[in-house]
Amino acid sequence: YVPIATQTLASASTSVTFSSIPQTYTDLRLVVVAEASGTTVDVVIQFNSDTGTNYSETDLYGTGSAASSVRYSNANQIGILGSGTANEVLMTRVFLNNYSNTTTYKTVLMRANNAQGGCDATVGLWQNTSAINRLDITLPAPSYFMNGSTFRLYGIASA
Repeated sequence: YVPIATQTLASASTSVTFSSIPQTYTDLRLVVVAEASGTTVDVVIQFNSDTGTNYSETDLYGTGSAASSVRYSNANQIGILGSGTANEVLMTRVFLNNYSNTTTYKTVLMRANNAQGGCDATVGLWQNTSAINRLDITLPAPSYFMNGSTFRLYGIASA
């Protein structure tokens, strides 16, 4: 992994953006360690400012006592962490495969966990062949990432 950028919030925010992402790696990895507050804690990601219905995902999640799954098609974002509980520390690891390839759709693999809620696994698809040069990570208002939350973006070089 090659560090590309790190953002540590000095104040609360509903979104974090990584822009001008270099196209010199084969894959990207995003690591989020954040404390979220508010009424709904559902972290989502969009690529290249695309708010159209070009995303789909399948989520598997478990709480230690129950497991379930959900599928979304024609969505305007990909969920990378959903807990439903405020004021908890969240950790998610997102892999963006072949992000700089301009002939294929982009796949997203995500693993997340939090102490109060359980764990999640998501596979997502952005139905666009453009190279990813911008990531927008958001929480819906009135929820927000608390100060001290950290977002790290890494490039993975080809072997």
